[in-house]
Amino acid sequence: MKKMKLIIGIAITFSMMTGCCQDHIRKISELDRQITSQNRLIAEQSQEIATQKKHLSANEEEMKQISALSLITMAAYEAEIANLKAEFRGVIQRCGR
Repeated sequence: MKKMKLIIGIAITFSMMTGCCQDHIRKISELDRQITSQNRLIAEQSQEIATQKKHLSANEEEMKQISALSLITMAAYEAEIANLKAEFRGVIQRCGR
């Protein structure tokens, strides 16, 4: 960025020294403003990306916790189903006597 500013400054100075027309100087200055604006937008986007990565990391951790909780819940349901099956077998056996 500093290199670009230096190059643009040299170009403007050279243009003035060589009697280059004001139109070229204005064009160079406008390009400098556009580059500065684009660099600002890039910095803002980089910040947004960093923020989104933080949110994504938080979401990943939350998903891991939900997944672990789901596995625990499924294990509890499977245990309850096993208990119900055993109870059902017991009822069937008592009816068969």
